[in-house]
Amino acid sequence: MKKKITVLFLVFSVSCGNKKLVSYDEIRKQFGNYIVNHDQSSLKRSYHTLIKKEDFKTNGITSQNLDLVIPIFFKLKKHDELIKLLKNTSILSDYYREFYINLAKYLSLRCVDSLSANTFINNNLSLINNQILNNQNDSILYVDYYTCKLYVSDLESVLKEVDSLQNVNHKFTSDFYDYILTDALIEFYPEIEKCK
Repeated sequence: MKKKITVLFLVFSVSCGNKKLVSYDEIRKQFGNYIVNHDQSSLKRSYHTLIKKEDFKTNGITSQNLDLVIPIFFKLKKHDELIKLLKNTSILSDYYREFYINLAKYLSLRCVDSLSANTFINNNLSLINNQILNNQNDSILYVDYYTCKLYVSDLESVLKEVDSLQNVNHKFTSDFYDYILTDALIEFYPEIEKCK
């Protein structure tokens, strides 16, 4: 009997030892393949690999996987799952947690109930505006603000608003306005899916 138990234990140990533990860097490579090649199977593979990781199952969003969870879940439109994860994480500041939750709620509703959906983008615009009032030199906040505006305005209107801002706000260089902010908006705009 002892021999059978020992053999079973060894077989179990060997079979468990043969399982390859996938690192977050390997998932980053899979997701990077999606980003570069727009390969949907790489996106789906990165999601399935991520959610099977023991660390993710136990801890949800962590500093080791934050850069993976949010974009992968957004790209796959796993908005409800992402909202649950965001509500249970302490790794994000209250600002970013609320920002991403509002964005996920907007994206899940925008083609079904645009009026309700727009309240979440408007909440984000207010949230960002409050951050700007406290951190006027943080250029990333302006990128976030005008990127959110793209969800409820057309590109031409938002670019005109940026031009107007540039004329009155001289905190940032013309290179920021012309090559960072404007280019980011132009590059991002086609990624906003239109409702059918």
